[in-house]
Amino acid sequence: MSQLQMQHHPDINKSLSDLPFSDHFKKTATALNFKTLAEILKYDSAALTRLPGFNYHFLQEFISYIENKGLADLLKE
Repeated sequence: MSQLQMQHHPDINKSLSDLPFSDHFKKTATALNFKTLAEILKYDSAALTRLPGFNYHFLQEFISYIENKGLADLLKE
């Protein structure tokens, strides 16, 4: 999948509430004003884990979802 195709993947701009993340992940993301995957993908993993409430467990849930959708190339180093 090309970078352009990945950026237009249907899940990238879907509301996080419509995606199969845990309720706790969704609540934390909402508290951090994240509404879509695209907003979270702007951050690298180190920056995400520095956000209040976005711990390693949430990072793993996020990365697992991204990898399962074939979007790992969108993750920042």
